[in-house]
Amino acid sequence: MAGMSNHRTVALLVALAFPSAPALAGVVVPNQYAAAEGIGNNSFPYRYVSGAGHYQQSFSASEFPGAMVITEIAYRYFDDNAAAAAPADFKMTLSYCATGWNTLSATFANNVGAGATVVFDGVWTIPAFAGDPGAPNPFDQRLKLTTPFTYDPALGDLLMDIEMRASTYPGGGLAGAFASSASGIGINRVYRDDGNPTSTSGTVSAYGLITEFVAGDIEPYGDGCPGAGQLVPQLSWTGAPILGGQVALSLANGLGGAPSVTLIGATAASTPIGGTCSLLVAPPFLQLFIPLSGSGPGGGAYTLPGLVPLSSPLGTIRLQAFVADPTTPVGVSASNGLAVTISA
Repeated sequence: MAGMSNHRTVALLVALAFPSAPALAGVVVPNQYAAAEGIGNNSFPYRYVSGAGHYQQSFSASEFPGAMVITEIAYRYFDDNAAAAAPADFKMTLSYCATGWNTLSATFANNVGAGATVVFDGVWTIPAFAGDPGAPNPFDQRLKLTTPFTYDPALGDLLMDIEMRASTYPGGGLAGAFASSASGIGINRVYRDDGNPTSTSGTVSAYGLITEFVAGDIEPYGDGCPGAGQLVPQLSWTGAPILGGQVALSLANGLGGAPSVTLIGATAASTPIGGTCSLLVAPPFLQLFIPLSGSGPGGGAYTLPGLVPLSSPLGTIRLQAFVADPTTPVGVSASNGLAVTISA
């Protein structure tokens, strides 16, 4: 796309293409416990007594206000008992329920429906908890998913499947367990605490963890390459990565007064283009030509404010900026990449 006619046009195009991170949209299930304490403690599945086992939990579609791209899952402790940090090694898969959320089968495979996606596979160190007499505790036990999951409640209930390979049981009853609540209000579970993460069947239980699903995300990736003064341009984002969110894309540390181009595409890349520079967004991509303000090495910058239109598609996009700079071997300096996930 050739040069834009004015800043307002650029801002609108930017808003159409992406958003970002400090303010994240979250849905707590069951909704009624978003700001209220749960009814009891539960250590499963992140602290199985045997150390390993299989676990599923269902979530009613009626608890979700609309479609969302789930990028993070969070839990909170039930009471004010202190807990040490503990590693948990597991694979988590999200999918739609093949059954209703409250009619789970004791056979794990029978509950897995469409869209099954491995969203995390590795070790998560559950943060230590110092204890807090306040109730309820904050959702500060946070798991960032390595693969976002797009969930639309209009298509069915949500299922979480966890194959727990190794966990640490704290002992002393359920001290340090996560918060939980009874079913009949949007959640249910099947569990098997037998040391086998791939057990085929378990016990259906009217119980489950109070869970926060977080939508929208922004992650820097890759390395930029320096320009004048050996300064690397820095691409950043502020604002909520959700439909209707107020957002701003910013570039800093460029050559003052120089022309720049920001690339917006769907796929990440790592293609050398000369010197230490790499193209971090794969073609095809949208090009936004933006002159930088300021003067001198590191003095060039831009900030583009805008809104994320309600009609924007959900999903992840990639961005990178290049600044014309005659002091470099390839005639440009380059920023880091940004991966931005848009949610409702």
